[in-house]
Amino acid sequence: MNPALRSASLSLVLAATAAAQSISGTSCIDSLGNFPSITHPVSSWVRNPSVDEHVLLVNSIPGAAAVLWIGDSPGDQLNIDLTIIGVDGCFLYVNPFTQVPAVVGVDGIADVGLGSVPLGADFLFQWAILDPAAPRPLGVDTTDAMVAGVPSQPGVFMLTDLDLRDPHITVPILFACSDITDNPVLGIIPAVNPSIETSLTTDSDGDMLLDSSTAIVLRPNDPSGSGGRVDFVGASCTAPIATTVCTLPDTPSFAAEFTNTGACIAVEPGTTGGYNPPVASPSAPCFSTTSGSIEFDLAGIPLTLENLQFGAEYVGSPATALTNGLMKGFVPEATADAILLPATLPLVGGQPLSSLLPGGAGNCSGQDDRDLGPDGVTMGWWFYFNFEAVAVPIP
Repeated sequence: MNPALRSASLSLVLAATAAAQSISGTSCIDSLGNFPSITHPVSSWVRNPSVDEHVLLVNSIPGAAAVLWIGDSPGDQLNIDLTIIGVDGCFLYVNPFTQVPAVVGVDGIADVGLGSVPLGADFLFQWAILDPAAPRPLGVDTTDAMVAGVPSQPGVFMLTDLDLRDPHITVPILFACSDITDNPVLGIIPAVNPSIETSLTTDSDGDMLLDSSTAIVLRPNDPSGSGGRVDFVGASCTAPIATTVCTLPDTPSFAAEFTNTGACIAVEPGTTGGYNPPVASPSAPCFSTTSGSIEFDLAGIPLTLENLQFGAEYVGSPATALTNGLMKGFVPEATADAILLPATLPLVGGQPLSSLLPGGAGNCSGQDDRDLGPDGVTMGWWFYFNFEAVAVPIP
């Protein structure tokens, strides 16, 4: 076939919706007794980003002139019987915003290349073929319709470090109040942040899986776009970390929308305790999420965060890593009083979570880290975590 005769090129720039590939409607019979139809190569409409997407006309009349109609509102697909204008037995499904001419090759196939299309965008396509000998008053054949779009492939980022920056965790040991956020004490109680990092990066039980894996899933991974959906999930990631592949669960722990525009996520004014290192905040280019709630395990400590939000700086485009990540959420004092620490934890097992937090009942610290919550009334603690994450493959 002659590509110069059989294909045309078009650049599409449209707002993204949701990607899909489906065929609907019916074709009408042509002068050869065939039913021409619309389809696409198996290599098109599946990649992200795609170099060149194609739409095919097959089973048509060799040498015939054809035109590809392109619409951008698949949800508003037409269904107009063209018998009223002499195109008997044929239907119009597309309200086109543009059209691309082509010539059918000797094998009955025409091919239109569309170039690279927006991630996640859906388009509606239909072919019309000039057929003077067609069995109808007006010599035109039409095909069925196709909805097609390039899937918005997710960016999957595995946390490689997660550090509690505020408040700190303090416990009484040997008549002293010890801060175990970053440093262990006498080998009796492990430090919180090193324990988290170890579980995220090592396989202590030899089962070929990292001991603990958490992933942030961005749909799409497009720092130059406006945003999309984000999932925060407990993943299953293989060891060693250098060659890890992560399997994602069907249901995320936290799902929200994210935006790449506006200010990056930051701490709530007046809610940090002056610890060193301080809470880090991301800078542009960055993403920030809407708020929700989540339950997770903090180095063996059960924690429920309300008004959870997180964000980070992008590294690369598409991003290959997330840096200076910030996750924040609020724990009301009544909730912290009700959460009992696992009995297996040394020295503090069975005590309420609030006993580990400066300002909580029974806490040994002279500092009070309690804050007002989002409602301006409820007392509790704003928790701030910094994190780093790298892009990882999924099966």
